[in-house]
Formats: sequence, structure tokens, C-alpha cells
Amino acid sequence: MNRFVAALKLAETAFVLLLTFLPACSVVLAQDSSNPLGEKPSEENSKIVYGAESDFTSGSAWRSFAISDRPVVSNAGWISKYGFSFIAANTLALSDTTEGTRPRATDLILTYEHDWRKLKIEPTLDSYWYHDPLNVGTSKSMEGSIKLSYPAGPIRLFTSHSFDVLSHKGAYFGEAGMKYERHLREKNELGISIDTGCASSTFNQAYDRAFGSSRTDPDSSNPTQRRYKE
Repeated sequence: MNRFVAALKLAETAFVLLLTFLPACSVVLAQDSSNPLGEKPSEENSKIVYGAESDFTSGSAWRSFAISDRPVVSNAGWISKYGFSFIAANTLALSDTTEGTRPRATDLILTYEHDWRKLKIEPTLDSYWYHDPLNVGTSKSMEGSIKLSYPAGPIRLFTSHSFDVLSHKGAYFGEAGMKYERHLREKNELGISIDTGCASSTFNQAYDRAFGSSRTDPDSSNPTQRRYKE
């Protein structure tokens, strides 16, 4: 168990260093060569892209934890430039859940995308606040994650590793899987994803206290990040 905790701390330190120096490394590569590794400079990354969206769903779940089994409304806004994206999102339950809660969740997300040959590297910082006004329950923390993905024919293989860096240090969640996407028509797209995940005992204990013990089918990805980054 001590070895596992030590490995998590080492991996967390490595992630923080990667998150700190990855943008600087990409700048150095760009200065060393006008076209490093045969990559074409992207004009789209220099454009400001922004938007907003509202969703209405029958419930909300996150990494197998049921946030709400009643209808929720989610609002989000995002802005992107030079590979960086900033996302602000809020999810609100419209009525009391079967456990007598009415959760509200707010996320502030900063993410960066970098393509190195065919490998896509995506470090992310996510600050969140969870509040339940009916039970005076509040939880807040910050999570750092790194996602790697690589194309393999028509599918894309991916893995991501997340570490809590504020309130629940030692909490870890990792996942790996594959996804397939295809444009059927101009405005229609088919997407299929298969993934599996694992978590540390600290992660399970921390979010059992925050969200309660209700579990549902796993949804290991961050829905806010998934919708608005791409």
C-alpha cells in the first residue's frame, strides 16, 4: 500500500512538471525550426473561437457517481485560442432527488492541446464547486489531468490520468479506451466509445462523502470537457 501511495505521489509530481513545461517546450521547438517534425502550422489555433450552450437532461452522473436522478439543466461558455481553452460551466438540478438533495455543480476548466506527430497531448486543470442547499453540503477542489490519444486506423486509442491537487490529495482516477467517429452528413456525426477506468481508495472515499454512496453506470469522462473542448 505504501508503494502504491508513493507511486501516486511520484506520478502527480511528474504531471505537474509536464503541465508547467509542455507549453514552453512547444515554443522552443517552434523557435528551433519553422516546420518541426514535418508538421504544418495551424492557422485555426491562432483564431479566437468562443460559444455558449444550454442542455436539459433527465439526470447527471460523473465517474459512476450519481449526481442527480432528476432533470438537470447545464449552461456553459467557452473560449479558445493558440491551443488553450477556458470553459465555465454550471449544472443545476431542477427538483429534489430521491435522496432529498438538490445538487449544484460549477466547473472552471483550463485545458491545452498539443499535437506531436500523431500523438495528441492534453493537460487540464479543473476547479469545481459542489453545493447542496437542502443539506448544507459543500465540496470544492481542483483536479489536474493528462490525456494522451493516438489514431489507429479508423479508431482513436486514448488514456487519461487525473489527480486531485487541492482538497483530496492522493485521489486518482485513470481510464483507457477507444473511440470511433464518422461524419454521416454535413450536420450529422456518429460516435462510439468504449472505455474502462480505475480509481484509488482515496478517490472513492472522498466522493462517497461528497456525493453520497449512490453509484450508477460509469461515465468516466468529464461531460463538460468532452462537449466544449472539441
